[in-house]
Amino acid sequence: MATCRICYEEGTVAMPLLNPCDCKGSVEFQHKHCLTQWIETSLMENCELCKVKYDSVDLTLEVIPAFHPLLTRLSTRAPLVLALEAMLYLMCCESFGEATVRKGPDAFFQMMSDVTPLLLFGLVGLQLILLVPAIRVLKDRGRYFRTAWSCRFAVFSVSPFWCVVILAAGLVISFYNAVAGALMVVSVCLHTWNLHQVIVRYVNRDIIRGAVAAGI
Repeated sequence: MATCRICYEEGTVAMPLLNPCDCKGSVEFQHKHCLTQWIETSLMENCELCKVKYDSVDLTLEVIPAFHPLLTRLSTRAPLVLALEAMLYLMCCESFGEATVRKGPDAFFQMMSDVTPLLLFGLVGLQLILLVPAIRVLKDRGRYFRTAWSCRFAVFSVSPFWCVVILAAGLVISFYNAVAGALMVVSVCLHTWNLHQVIVRYVNRDIIRGAVAAGI
């Protein structure tokens, strides 16, 4: 006798068993309410076994694009990226060795203070390389920005709007105080991509809960 692969109970007239994906055998059937509860919990609209989208549940969830793993790792490691940028700058700076020998360590620190704003702009550029395409593919960008406005960033306990303000302020301050500006920019860039993923998950949770409440 066929049973639901989630609750292991048989189908009834009121709760028939459905075959919403390409799975066969003992995992072929599910109750509709079991399936919707599973989707609400997992935030997945595809079967975790056969990877086919469930055809009995009419949902359109937002997606997070799959970028190159190295790019996403670098986006969440702002101090490392900043250090790599500084190393590349020093390797390409022909006057670095001469200035350091003639003028001592002060020349080095002054040089790095002068170039820090440019390095920070490069760090922010890396975040934009990921965020702009990821936001462009969203089906409902209005819902995304409304959710972003209402949620709170765990690190600062403020909305992402204020994170943008902190980021912009850090870039400006870096022209006057390289260390303070770098700390502000790096602290935000460390979590930017993760914050985007959290916002998309919140959006999808709202979509699923709305669909469940409507009796999909």
